[in-house]
Amino acid sequence: MKITKTENQIAIVAGGPLSDGFLPDIAACRVIIGVDRGAAWLLKRHIVAAVAIGDFDSVSREEMTLIRRDIPKLITYPRKKDQTDLELALRYVREIPADRITLWGVTGGRVDHSLAAAHLLETWGRVFTDLRIRDGNNELFLLPREAILERSGRYRYISFLPLSRSAVITLRGFRYEVAKHNVTRPSTLGISNEFSGKKARVTVHKGTVLAVRSSD
Repeated sequence: MKITKTENQIAIVAGGPLSDGFLPDIAACRVIIGVDRGAAWLLKRHIVAAVAIGDFDSVSREEMTLIRRDIPKLITYPRKKDQTDLELALRYVREIPADRITLWGVTGGRVDHSLAAAHLLETWGRVFTDLRIRDGNNELFLLPREAILERSGRYRYISFLPLSRSAVITLRGFRYEVAKHNVTRPSTLGISNEFSGKKARVTVHKGTVLAVRSSD
C-alpha cells in the first residue's frame, strides 16, 4: 500500500466498527492515536500508533502484550473514570498542532457510544480547527459561522442538524436553499440536501449546527 503523508492531520482510531478501507486515509496522517481496541486493530494491520490511550478493557491479554511491546507511548487509565477513552484521547491531542483531526471507529456500533461521540464533536469542535467523525458511509463535523463546502464524489447527501434548541442558517449553492431560516431542534427540515454545483456556502447566523455528509 503506497502512502502519501498528509501534513498536520491526526487520526484517532477507537475500537468501534472499522474497515480495512479506512487504512489509506488513516496511515496518511502525520500522527495516529490508538484508543483501546483501536490500537490493537492498527497493529494487526501493520500500523504502529504513536500513542495508545485507554483502559484497554476490550483487548485480549495477547493484544495487550503487543500494544505494550510495539507502541512507543502507552497511557493507561482505570476502568472506573468520568471520561470515555475517546474523550481522554481528545484531551491528549489538544497539545498537538493539527489542521484536521479525524475520529474513526466511533460510530456504527453501540448507539450510546455513537451518541457520546457526537456530543464530543459538539464540545470539542469548538476547540479544534477541524474535527470530524468518519465511518464507511458518513462524515460529521460542526459548522463554523461561515463555510465554503466542496462537493465530494464520496458523499451524495449533506444534512444540517441543529444541536442547539434552534439555529438560524442560510444555504446557498444547494438543491434546497434557505435564507436566515430558523430551524428548531426536533425539525427534520435539514435532512438530505444536495449540492447544485461544485461549491456551496453555509452561514450559521445563530446557534450550533452539525453537518452530516452521507453516501447513498
